[in-house]
Amino acid sequence: MKNWRIASSLFGLALAGMVARLFGFRNVFVDGDVIFPGFDPYYHMRRIFEILHDYPNVPYFDSFMNYPDGAAIIWPPLFDFFIASASLMIGLNYNDTTQVETLAAWIIPVMGCATIIPVYFLAKSIFDEKHALLAAALFIFIPMHTWYSQLGFVDHHVAVTLVQVTMFALFIKALQVCRGDEGSTLRLAVDHFFLISGATLSIVAGFLIWNGFIFFLGIMDIFLLTLLFTEGIKPGSKIPALCWTTHLAAGLILLPFTQSIVAATGNPVTAITLSYFHIGAIFSFAAVGIVTHIIGLGPLKPLGDNKYGRAIILFSIAVVIYAAYATGALSEGLAWIMTSDKFMAAVDESSPIFIKQGKFDLIMPVTSMTAFFITVPFVIALLAWQWRNGRYKDSDQLFLILWSGILFLMTVKQRRFADPFSPAQAILISYFLFQLYGRITVFFTTRGAHKKLAAKAAFLTLAIISVLAYGSHYKHLITRQIEMVAQPMGESDDYHVRVYRSLKSFKKTLDASPAGKKNTGPVTGVMNPWSLGHKILYITHLPVVSNNFGSHIGKDSYSDWASFFMGKKEEVSTSVLDKRKVKYVVVDFNLGVIASATLLYGERAGSYYKGMYKHGILYQTIMKPALIRTTFFRLSRFIGSETVLKNAKGGKLFIPALDHFRMIVDSTMDNLGHLKVFEYVKGASLSIKGPPGQKVAISYDYTSSTGRERTYKKTVLMDDEGRGMAVLPYSSNRPGYGHTAPYHFEVNGVTRKVEVMEKDVLGGGMISVNMSR
Repeated sequence: MKNWRIASSLFGLALAGMVARLFGFRNVFVDGDVIFPGFDPYYHMRRIFEILHDYPNVPYFDSFMNYPDGAAIIWPPLFDFFIASASLMIGLNYNDTTQVETLAAWIIPVMGCATIIPVYFLAKSIFDEKHALLAAALFIFIPMHTWYSQLGFVDHHVAVTLVQVTMFALFIKALQVCRGDEGSTLRLAVDHFFLISGATLSIVAGFLIWNGFIFFLGIMDIFLLTLLFTEGIKPGSKIPALCWTTHLAAGLILLPFTQSIVAATGNPVTAITLSYFHIGAIFSFAAVGIVTHIIGLGPLKPLGDNKYGRAIILFSIAVVIYAAYATGALSEGLAWIMTSDKFMAAVDESSPIFIKQGKFDLIMPVTSMTAFFITVPFVIALLAWQWRNGRYKDSDQLFLILWSGILFLMTVKQRRFADPFSPAQAILISYFLFQLYGRITVFFTTRGAHKKLAAKAAFLTLAIISVLAYGSHYKHLITRQIEMVAQPMGESDDYHVRVYRSLKSFKKTLDASPAGKKNTGPVTGVMNPWSLGHKILYITHLPVVSNNFGSHIGKDSYSDWASFFMGKKEEVSTSVLDKRKVKYVVVDFNLGVIASATLLYGERAGSYYKGMYKHGILYQTIMKPALIRTTFFRLSRFIGSETVLKNAKGGKLFIPALDHFRMIVDSTMDNLGHLKVFEYVKGASLSIKGPPGQKVAISYDYTSSTGRERTYKKTVLMDDEGRGMAVLPYSSNRPGYGHTAPYHFEVNGVTRKVEVMEKDVLGGGMISVNMSR
């Protein structure tokens, strides 16, 4: 096939793939704002602007995370640095907020569509051009990859997948060159300098985008290790040289970046951030390559023909594995992969792809990875059988078996791996469809059909199968887009749009400056559910106790937000705020927060609430007393006010008012994605004199930031001497919050109206009220 025809075909596929990634356009560009889907994009954007503010320096530590202690940024720098550099190249700078956000939003689908290029070349190296074009077409529309590379999803996942496939394509091509070149190793390096350099730089880029890239390099190295055993140990083999030159050079290039990151994190050996553990792993494989190379040279050449050479290689590998295990970094990395870490277990994308609400479910894999995902084990087995029948000669097929097999298992374990698995699935299914094409054609021709007619019938059959496999996802997506176009943009049903608007409303009440600039007022922290941390930090520019890095920025960060929201007594929750120097609390009625916290405490979410499902759809949630008593529920549903609940049997559950929280930003509704913001205050100290043994009812009426009529209530029981004490969190002269009303007191028909000054609420001033007749 002509090169221009291939290029035009890939370009056409990329354009079609771009359309599939733009379905969220209406929820990304809203009323002049850029609203990013997901959570991690907000921290990437924060870091991008910090780089622009102090280019080319990249921050590795953020004092606004795990507030007030701060924490190391767990992501390597390249993804954010690339977008910041691209912004500068087209004339944008730190102050061009909307333009930089727009550029970042568009870069993601471009990266996603560009991934078809290495997918094509990798598939071509393993099979041929026809397989490669079909693989590119299958890949570009896999729903999981279109989701991770959708417009506005400014996260490193798409870059990781792009670099992963690029690395594999370059190494497979380099291995083919090594086998076909009979010259010296030096001559090979000179003649194919750009190919080998590209393979080296792909390793470097991968680690500088995501420290977890060691997993993908590990897959490549397992494959290379099998080749070292079968081919590389033979005299004259170029494979050992390819292994050690690429890995040694990559490690040396990464070393200065790693030194900077280790200096910021203070953790020289860890799997969570880029560290000497990663450098050691890369250098260790280079050492194995050097040992193998030496075995095939000079006086040691005879070792290549017997068991001793392989024994030396095995011993070298054993030493490397033991060293990694002894540092604890290997165990740390395995804990992440196996989701034994409590935080990782709480993240939705860490869940098994076949599990939903704790039950086996086929909808997720079929809709996110297409129905072809179910056939993957069979296709891998078919390819392995074919590889065996070929007497194990085609090592490229072995690579595909290893790569797809490992990533398929990881996708079953953690759905986050579905995106990097997408290219492997596309190449596998391309192979499978061509196998079916051949068998269907033979089926028709052996029954008397003309060869061309049989080929057309086979093509039509496979086209129908492919449409059906992809159809469930795109049918829903297109239907949803039609519904959205037909409806005006009012109160958005998009979670991220609602959260963005709530936090923007909160920001209007604050005196905070953009990321990277010095605050003009005192810095005050925000207590928040971990899932909202990145959004709060970027949109409001206030420091947060916890964010989406979870326990990776400090175990106490993760436990403190859980202790606050799960607290049954106000003094327990406020002690956390005092420790953390927090002034504001952001709460969202997201029961996933409770589920995450219960994991930390070793409890079951079912002890707090129970979801009722019908045909897999949640239609009712039963709130249990253990949940209702928490600070989380008292703020998100009762807005800190006193409440008495009755059950069907006539029983009552009394929930006292909170003394130190006043709502400053309300939500239009009380369900998921509708945030409320509370200010933590000392509260005015109230001394009441009234009838002994009687209850004084206190109420405070106000109109919230969203126009909802709200009432804060509490009752105070007079003691035997007719005295009572209370704390009042709202003032009567804070019009910016809508707090301008007096408090209303009532007991035995006696009423009083009392205004409370703002200075008393903030400073704990004393107020006296006499309710005696």
